[in-house]
Amino acid sequence: HRRQGDKKREFLGEGRVPTISLDHCFLGPEEETAAGNPFLIICDDHSESLFAVALASKEYDDWLAELVKSIIDELGYAGVRIVMKHDNAKELVRLRREVTARRTAPTVPLDTPVKESMCNGAVERAVRTWQGQFRTLKDHVEHELGSELGPRSPLWTWCAWWAAALLNRVKVTGAGRTPFELSTGHQAKTPVAAFGEKLHWRKPRARDGTGKYESEWNFWIFLGISGAEVVLGTGDGIVRSR
Repeated sequence: HRRQGDKKREFLGEGRVPTISLDHCFLGPEEETAAGNPFLIICDDHSESLFAVALASKEYDDWLAELVKSIIDELGYAGVRIVMKHDNAKELVRLRREVTARRTAPTVPLDTPVKESMCNGAVERAVRTWQGQFRTLKDHVEHELGSELGPRSPLWTWCAWWAAALLNRVKVTGAGRTPFELSTGHQAKTPVAAFGEKLHWRKPRARDGTGKYESEWNFWIFLGISGAEVVLGTGDGIVRSR
């Protein structure tokens, strides 16, 4: 069968323009959203790839524009004309403007009415799917721990990201391929563990030769996979390993 890269070139060769949809959402009840942390959902209509970013607030920040641009590049649209679609919330309007300024290819703006879900159906469906996956991972972690973690736990920042990344790797689209395959042309073959699972992992040896008398092995927490690297949580922060 044809490689997914060929299908993407065919898709773009037909003059079709990829649409990147953005939306803010919360996981708590509507009346509690003011106190909760928002999430930015990013969805590609062609590959159905989904990305979720935990935010401290809905206000614009430069790092977020850089992140959204890098996601667009990762999807293979670095030099491709795209449509960027969202409601006309001022934070998203500012974000789109800043992303557009950072890109070399044209970015066509498309606004939908605020809180009109029917006008932005793709991202609304993506949000519901992501919320279900997030709750599944969260329930599993809390079941294994035997207690509930508060909504401000930093673990949920990684859970939000991995819930979307996991769907990209395993959910089969109407094209018969996963979003990961459609966007990269390759199958996701890196083994995964359960989110929050404790793994016995070998720590990379320091290049300066220090720590030779310390054990190279330790128990770290599986948080997900980024590219070809496994993301692990330690008592001192985050490490990435192959």
